[in-house]
Amino acid sequence: MRERSSCANNGVLAAGDTSGVPEKHGFGEFLGYDDRVHAHTVYPQYRIRNSEGVRLQGNRGATYYDGDPHAQLEIFKEARKFIRRSKDEPFFCYLPWMPPHGLWGIDEDDPSWQLFKDKPWTAGQRTDRDARGPDIATQATRESLLQDQRIMKPTQLHLIATVHLITTLLLIAPCRADDWIIDTADDWARNIRAHEGATMADGAISPAAKTATVTTKVHSSERQRSARSLVVTQSAIWQNWIPSENLGPSNLADAPVLLTVGPDNYWMFGRYGGRRRPRKGQKPQPRFEPQSATLAGFEIPLQTTPFPNQFNAPGGLKNGKGGYHAWQSRDMKNWVHHGPVTEGFSKWVTSAEWVDGKAYIYYDFPNDQDPHVYVDDDLFDGEPGKNMGLAVADPSHGSDAGFIRDLDGNMHVIIEDWSPISADKRSWDSPLAGHALSPNGLNGFIFKKPPVDNRTKPTGKIATYKHPHWAKEDPKRFPSNIAEYEVHEPEQEAYGDWAPICIGGQYYLFGDYDPTGGHQMAVGWFTSSSIDDEFTWCDHIGKGHPDPDIAFAEGQFYLATQMKTDYVSPGPWVETVEARVGVDTGNDGKIDQWTDWAEIKERYEYIKGFSKQIARTPAELNLSTLPAGYGFRIELRLTDSTENKSKPIIQRMALSFAE
Repeated sequence: MRERSSCANNGVLAAGDTSGVPEKHGFGEFLGYDDRVHAHTVYPQYRIRNSEGVRLQGNRGATYYDGDPHAQLEIFKEARKFIRRSKDEPFFCYLPWMPPHGLWGIDEDDPSWQLFKDKPWTAGQRTDRDARGPDIATQATRESLLQDQRIMKPTQLHLIATVHLITTLLLIAPCRADDWIIDTADDWARNIRAHEGATMADGAISPAAKTATVTTKVHSSERQRSARSLVVTQSAIWQNWIPSENLGPSNLADAPVLLTVGPDNYWMFGRYGGRRRPRKGQKPQPRFEPQSATLAGFEIPLQTTPFPNQFNAPGGLKNGKGGYHAWQSRDMKNWVHHGPVTEGFSKWVTSAEWVDGKAYIYYDFPNDQDPHVYVDDDLFDGEPGKNMGLAVADPSHGSDAGFIRDLDGNMHVIIEDWSPISADKRSWDSPLAGHALSPNGLNGFIFKKPPVDNRTKPTGKIATYKHPHWAKEDPKRFPSNIAEYEVHEPEQEAYGDWAPICIGGQYYLFGDYDPTGGHQMAVGWFTSSSIDDEFTWCDHIGKGHPDPDIAFAEGQFYLATQMKTDYVSPGPWVETVEARVGVDTGNDGKIDQWTDWAEIKERYEYIKGFSKQIARTPAELNLSTLPAGYGFRIELRLTDSTENKSKPIIQRMALSFAE
C-alpha cells in the first residue's frame, strides 16, 4: 500500500531529515508543513514535499493575511489530484487540516468568506479577516466530499480525515489563474518595457534621482481574466528615519527601554535623574514647589515636577530603589512618572515585553551576563513586581539582551555572544549574536542558530580579558573576572544591546554598531523574514554609543537611544509610489482602458496583546472596476519624497486575478 498512501499538511511526526518523517513510516508521499512553527501561517515561504523544501515564490512571510498561493488551497488541490489518480484501486489518504486557527486569514474573494464574513463571531480572532471556521466547515465538507465521491465507487474511497478536515474543507475555492508576479532580477528584466529615471539593481527598481517612471510589457493570456488587485512591496532595508530630539522624560537616564501596551498607552523605563546642578557662576535654582495638576487621559491625582512635560503620579512620589523607574504617556509628549520598577542590584535593565496584561522587565545580573526578569502586574504602584530570578543562562557572557514575543506567544531573546572577541576593546559588543526561545519567557530557553554571525576567521587561539562585573556584582557565582574568548582575524565589526521588533512578519534587530578601524559608533540594524533565519545587514545612523530600543506608538516608530539624537519613522515604506493598471480587452496587445493613477502605501497598526508585533496592510491597488481582458500592463510613478537617504525601492509586484 506504500505506493498508494499519502499524507498531507502538518508534519506531526517529525521535521526535516529525521527518523520521524512521514515517508519513513509507510507513506509513499508527503506534502505540507515542516513542523508546528512552520504551520502557523497559510502563506509560508516554502512547503515540504518528501523532506525537501519547495519554494512558494509568491509568499514572502510578511503577513498572516496576504500572499499567494494560499498553502491550504494548494495542499487541498494536491490531495484531490492524488485521490483522482488513485480512484481505480484502494488507497489511503491522511489529511490533518490545520485551519481554522488564528492568526490565519482567508482570502477576501473566497466564496466561503463571502457567505460568512458578516455573521457574528466572538471566538477571539485578531482581526476581521480571520477565518470563521466552524460555520463554514460543515457546508464545505459536504460539498467537497460529494464532488469527489462522484468519480469513484463508495468502496473505493479510503479517505481518512481528522476533525481538522471535517471543520475546514470549505476553504476549497475555485482555482484561480496564476498571478503575475515580478520578484527577481530576471523577472524585472523580462517584464519591463521601459523606464525613465530608474535604476535596476539587486532584483529591485528605484528612482536614480528624484522621480522615475516604470512601464511593464503587456502580460497576456489566451483567455479573458478579471484582475483583482495589484500589491507592491518595497525593500525591507528601512532607511526612512528622521532625527528628533531625545524622546521621553528629560531626566530619564541610562539606556532607555520602551514598551507599548496599546493605543495611547506607552511606557518608558530608565533611571531617574535629578535636576542639573548650576554651572559655576550661575545662580542656584529656586526650590521647586509641586502643584496639583490634571492631564488628559489620566484620572489619577497628579503633581507638577521641575521637569518639562512631566508629572508625578502617587507611585512616582515613593522613594527610588536604585534601579529603573517607569513613565507613562498617552501621546509620546507628556509623561507621568509612576516610580521604581527595579532595585539597585537589578539596575541593568535591557528590555521589556507585555504578556497577558503583565510587564516582563528583563535585567542583567551581573551586568553583561545573565538575563533575569521581573513580572509586574501593576506598573502604577511605585513598587517592583515579582522578581522571578534567572530567565536565561547565558552560555557565552555578553547579554545586553532584547526580548520579543512571537504571535504564538513564545518568547525570543537575542543576546550578545562575546565568545569570539575581546569585548572590552570593542565597546562591549560582538560580531556574534545568540538566539534562544522559551514558551513562557520566564525559563526554559533553548538556544538556536545565531541570527547575526559576522565573525572573521578563527585562529584556534584562546585569550582572556577581564569581565567588568562578574566578581563585583555576584562573587558567589563568579569568583574571578577572567573571561576567555577565541581570537579571530582580521578585526571584526561588533554589534550589541539588541532591540527587536516585527512588522507584518518581517523581523528587525536594532543595536550598537561598532565598525572596524576605530570609526564612529552608531545605531545599526539587520532584518530577516523569519526570526529563525540569519539576518542581513541594512544600514546605520547617528553618532555615539546608542544602547537603542524601538517601539510603535502614535502610528509611527520611535527609536530611542542614549545619544543626543533619537529617531522617528513612519515605517519601512518610503513615499511616494503611484500606480495604475491597464487592460487589453480586444486581445490585440493594446491597452484599451486604464485605472486612474492612485498613490499606494503600506499601513501599520497594533496587534492587541502584543507590544512588538505590528500588523502591516500591504500597498494595494483595487482593480475590481477594470473589465476582464486578455492582457494587463502596470505603470508606476516613483518620487523620492523624503529628505533623508531613503527612497522607494520596489522589490516586488504581484497582480492577482479573480478567476
